Amino acid sequence: LGNAYRELGRTEAAIQAFQDSLKIATPKTMPNECINPGRNLGNIAFTQGNWELAITGYEPAIEAIELLRNSSLTDDRRQQFLEENLSVYANIVQCYINLEQYDKALEYADRSRSRFLADLFHNKDLYSKGDIPPQVQEYLDLQQQIDRLRFNSPSDGIMGERSSTPASTEAKLETIKQLAAKKQQVWESIRRENNELAAKLQPTPLSFQQMQQLIGDRKTALLNFYTTDNDTFIFILRHPNSAGEIPPTPLDKAGLDGERFLDKGGLDSETSITCFTCKGQGYETLQKWIKETWLKPYINIKQAKLFAAAQLLNRQLEELESIQITDTAVFVTLTDDSVETICDRHEFLQQTQKQRQHLLEQWQNQMQPTLASLSQRLQLRQLIENHLQDIEELIIVPHLALHQIPFAALPLSELNPEKQTTSTPVSVGKHRGYRDFDFDMDEEPQTPTQPHLSKIEYLCDRFQIRVVPSCQILDFCHQRKPIETNILGIVENATGDLDFTPEECRKVAELYRVPPHLHLKEEQATIANYLKLAREVNILHSSHHASSNLSNALESGLQLSDGTLDLAHLFIQRFPQLSEVFLSCCETNFSVSEMTDDVLTLAGGFLTAGARSVVSTLWRVQDNSTAEFCQLYYQFRNRGEIRPEALRKAQFELRKTESFNHPYYWAAFVSQGLR
Repeated sequence: LGNAYRELGRTEAAIQAFQDSLKIATPKTMPNECINPGRNLGNIAFTQGNWELAITGYEPAIEAIELLRNSSLTDDRRQQFLEENLSVYANIVQCYINLEQYDKALEYADRSRSRFLADLFHNKDLYSKGDIPPQVQEYLDLQQQIDRLRFNSPSDGIMGERSSTPASTEAKLETIKQLAAKKQQVWESIRRENNELAAKLQPTPLSFQQMQQLIGDRKTALLNFYTTDNDTFIFILRHPNSAGEIPPTPLDKAGLDGERFLDKGGLDSETSITCFTCKGQGYETLQKWIKETWLKPYINIKQAKLFAAAQLLNRQLEELESIQITDTAVFVTLTDDSVETICDRHEFLQQTQKQRQHLLEQWQNQMQPTLASLSQRLQLRQLIENHLQDIEELIIVPHLALHQIPFAALPLSELNPEKQTTSTPVSVGKHRGYRDFDFDMDEEPQTPTQPHLSKIEYLCDRFQIRVVPSCQILDFCHQRKPIETNILGIVENATGDLDFTPEECRKVAELYRVPPHLHLKEEQATIANYLKLAREVNILHSSHHASSNLSNALESGLQLSDGTLDLAHLFIQRFPQLSEVFLSCCETNFSVSEMTDDVLTLAGGFLTAGARSVVSTLWRVQDNSTAEFCQLYYQFRNRGEIRPEALRKAQFELRKTESFNHPYYWAAFVSQGLR
């Protein structure tokens, strides 16, 4: 009826009909029927600029969305269901911002992101200390069976070859659905008997007050980014006892790039939160710009084989589907399912190396101007001047493509193009990603050093920086029991082909007096030994090859001596005594975020498994500079520096070396989780 009135242009009658519908179809009693009238009511009021009325529609719709998402039987359906309804979250965030209720806006912004990871954290940490009520044990057992099937891992914990047929995949999905349906029945039974206990079995979004507790002191601020169609908002959350310590800012100021931005007043004296608006930097103008100028050029490097094949076959890149390399030839499957052959395998490998070098040089040369432009788009200098003058540490919650940005390397001083001269190129050596071929293809292009870069002030010069997927993920880390011991284990050069890793690991081992049985070298670094070590130590230094898989994030993995320890297998592990992990490898925090803002990375895998903190990498890091960086980091940690400060100082020290002062060498490293 409401839809009919809306089509006839009778808006008030439509609003009344939708409101009447919501009185009957409540989120708890009729969630399926609640979503549409709630969303429709919200959309009508949103169009009118009636923010309070819009919220009365969006709030029950979101409650129903989350109930139905939690009861969905497959991961794909849960993700799809959330993606289909993201506009409801975006609109309610905008409503609360327009009402200057930034605490509520932040709550809804955070509850729409990283839900897949939040579910994994919750399932892992629930009753991790024992004392499981009998009625919950069946629920947890069913969840464990589902996880083993969904991540395709054998029950004995030993990784094997992954192979499947359409029939076996369909059978597995059917089994998962049956187990999920049974788990849902168990949950509903628990809810009938004990509603409070049932609520604990599914993650509950954080309240604003709970988010405040994540900020340790008055010198720390949490910056939560959120992009809508039109703008990007930065919610600035401070310690609850710091309210009123900074002066209010004007309502309307000119941004650095000459555009206008709206900053809704100063710090709220009761909620310790404000909202900084990057006006005009919406999804199309900011997020897609990052994808085109930062992510796409880097992804092209990973697809160098396709570029080489396209050139040798005189084909367009879009015509190529996949490549198979044999001992004698290269077979290229096209999008029309036909296959073409490159007979000269050696020429293909040489062309691939040439393409990789060219693409990497392009990406590296664009790093500085791209990051400088992003800094201006986010108006960082003005943000700092108005809101962060007394802050020493930033906890950053990115959104969408911002997850892949090295915030530490965002420049605060303007770059002078006339001073961007280069000195003699230096060889940068091997990287720590996967080796693609059976001869040395790891030599990277010669990257010019840039002496003028030492004069640039970066964000990491002002602040310690931690990055987290969401406030809820950080809260899970906070809830874990502190680890008092510092037993360190090392995994070194699992494939035996990295030149600088042995010296790096030797220095770390000396610093922490690591015994031989906790130091896995080359062929000792098997998957089974790796997992055993991760359960025995509190600090894990993992130095070898790794790579992300953009087509299937669960197949991103650490390359060990007998195979790959992939993300899917990490997701079913439990390392309750692991305090800190340093993934001294390539791309351990690299993934392309979808609309649901779930970033699935190897770093996230260790966090879900129990680690309190992970240092990881955003791109393919270079062997020599990484070895130097790790030694600096552990020297500062051994002196008592907290993780983000040790990271910041290591970055600063590495930049003093002229050949490593480009952000490519030091900015890939990020600290996630606790201090």
